[in-house]
Amino acid sequence: MKTMEKKMMISKHQMGHVVAERDIMAEADNPWLVKLFYAFQDQVYLYLVMEYCGGGDLMGLLIKKTF
Repeated sequence: MKTMEKKMMISKHQMGHVVAERDIMAEADNPWLVKLFYAFQDQVYLYLVMEYCGGGDLMGLLIKKTF
């Protein structure tokens, strides 16, 4: 499970990346992409429940490619 603090995502202007990550994983049906099982939030955190990804996550890749 990946947790992201909402305040941090907003202050770093990462909300677009978070939404893109969630949308891609939710819609994709591809053996090369991590499966997203659930996405939910509470007042402090965003949560993505996905299969184990030992080499990193899509958000990390998006940030590396953007900057």
